[in-house]
Amino acid sequence: MNIARLVCGAILLSAVSLAAYGASVTFTESVTGSGSLGSAFSNQLITISGTADTSGITTGVGLYTLFLPTATITVNGFSPVTLSGGVTVFSNTFAQVAGFEAHSPTFDVLDTVSPAFAAYMLVGAISSSGTAQFLAGTAFATSGGSFVLDSVSGNSTFTAGAPTSGIAPEPASIALFGTGLLAFAGTTRRKFCRA
Repeated sequence: MNIARLVCGAILLSAVSLAAYGASVTFTESVTGSGSLGSAFSNQLITISGTADTSGITTGVGLYTLFLPTATITVNGFSPVTLSGGVTVFSNTFAQVAGFEAHSPTFDVLDTVSPAFAAYMLVGAISSSGTAQFLAGTAFATSGGSFVLDSVSGNSTFTAGAPTSGIAPEPASIALFGTGLLAFAGTTRRKFCRA
């Protein structure tokens, strides 16, 4: 009876570990605006994008954040540049806002306010337009000089793509799965040694 419980527990532990997968998602935010990127630009399409594995999402009360290994800013008419110093994509379900926050300086680069983000936890595909929020005149370090957004015209759009098909288990899940298999093997070995 005890052996049956151990075997069932080991199998259940292994099966549960398979459910904890992460997926790669690309986040993008765009707006038409004026500012500078080495030199001034006026009323140009600005796009910020980055990709990360959703297994790295951290949560707070209504706040979901995900560190992006790299984030690119593209301004129409300029070569794409990479934000320096680290970037986080976030969704605040209470404030109904999603966007990108730079780490150097630690300010939001661009946010989109929309009721669509009231239940969005950075998992799954979404696309919504709404009021653009930003700190006018703030300089963000990039690989091509400082990026400064002075004004925007119209709404911004925040988009998260569908998770990529190359989903892989996160390291903790692999360890949990291995632990379950070891427990199963040990239980089976003891059963056969007693017989």
